[in-house]
Order: sequence, then structure tokens, then C-alpha cells
Amino acid sequence: MNRSVSMRSVWLVLCLLCLLGGAVDAKKRRSSRKGFGKIKIEVSQLRSNKGQLLILLFDKSRKKWFPARHKKALRQAFVPIKKRKGYYEFKKLPYGTYALSIVHDANKNFRLEANVLGIPEEGFAVSKNIRAVFGPPSFKDAGFRLKRRAVTVHIKMHYNKK
Repeated sequence: MNRSVSMRSVWLVLCLLCLLGGAVDAKKRRSSRKGFGKIKIEVSQLRSNKGQLLILLFDKSRKKWFPARHKKALRQAFVPIKKRKGYYEFKKLPYGTYALSIVHDANKNFRLEANVLGIPEEGFAVSKNIRAVFGPPSFKDAGFRLKRRAVTVHIKMHYNKK
């Protein structure tokens, strides 16, 4: 009798450990999915359908290169323009602080055209629709938090007067 009670106890403990181990694994899987999301970008007020959009995504580790160093961006995308608008999504991004820099690359040369003083001659915009005043906007001013599965950012393209 003693032996059967102890065997039942052993089986009970083993079953409980298996159940708890499965619950811990499921919790780990859920928490690893929690920390990633996507940024949906909608760009409007483009002057024309000519060219393409160059969309640059910067995170905090690359903030010193924001907004213009496209080769230093975390991610970049070339997006077609339709009906004077552009849409794009950056997926599988860890939660954190990001900033966007967008160029209307009308001549498709993959860079922002600027005059001798460095003033953009093509459309240019950053997240939060911050306007450049005496220099480019900062990462701190244009930055936004990704802290849920999806964030939509609406950006209006800005052009300097000719």
C-alpha cells in the first residue's frame, strides 16, 4: 500500500511539472511576440506623381544621422507614388523610439536635391510633420514611440518655394 501511494505521488508530481513547464513555455512565446510591431506610413500632399518616395527609418541608436544620412538609416524603402500619395509599412520592429525622414525623389536619383545653401529643392518631410527652421529637425523633435502592434503615421510633404 505504501508503495502504491508513493508511486501515485511521484506520478502526480511529474504530471504537475509537465503542466507547469508547458505553461512557462507558452508564457515565453507570448512575451517574445509582445515586443514587436509595425509602422504604417501614409504620405500626402505630394505635388505630383512623378518619381518616387524615399522613406528612411531611424531608431535611437542611429539618431545622430537623422534625417539625411540615408546609408545610415535602420531601414529604407523606395515607394511608388499613386494619386499624389504614398503608403508603406515597416514590419517586425522591436518596440522603441523611431523617426521617419521622407524625400519626394522626383527625378529618381535616390537622394535629396539641395541648393548651394543646403535648402532642399525636392519635397521633404519628417515624422510628426516638424518643419525645418534654421537647419534640419532633430530626432528628439520628430521621434515617436512604437509600443503596440501597429502605429500609423500621417505625414504631409513640404516643399520650399521656388
